[in-house]
Amino acid sequence: MKVSLKQITGNGIDLYQTVSAKDLDLPEDMFDCLAPVSVNMHVERAGDELLADCEVSGKYSLTCGRCLKEFEQEKADHFKVIVDVEPEMKIIDFTEYIRQEMILAMSCKQLCSEGCKGLCPHCGSNLNIEQCKCERGHSVD
Repeated sequence: MKVSLKQITGNGIDLYQTVSAKDLDLPEDMFDCLAPVSVNMHVERAGDELLADCEVSGKYSLTCGRCLKEFEQEKADHFKVIVDVEPEMKIIDFTEYIRQEMILAMSCKQLCSEGCKGLCPHCGSNLNIEQCKCERGHSVD
């Protein structure tokens, strides 16, 4: 998302854009976007800095870190970005800042639900669906 410094008035500027995961250069192994990502920003000038209040939302296909089931999740992240403005700058590109914040906000271990019981470590049964078939007898309860 590029912003011309001339566009930023005393009250700032509100921006809205939908972008693809490819446009944001998001890692495919972390972000399987099911729809374009929505970016809402309010950008204000504060002396030699730009302050951007950002909200990014999207719908993703994820794999549960416990039971390996694929699931969909809508997620919205809110963050602030501060950019130093150099005198020669005419346009600020927020794309890399947004990309980095999205990567940092994505949890390392996605869960289909907080109560996910995962897989039996011995027989591999999904304990959310069935009782395991091994000697240990793990159950869905």
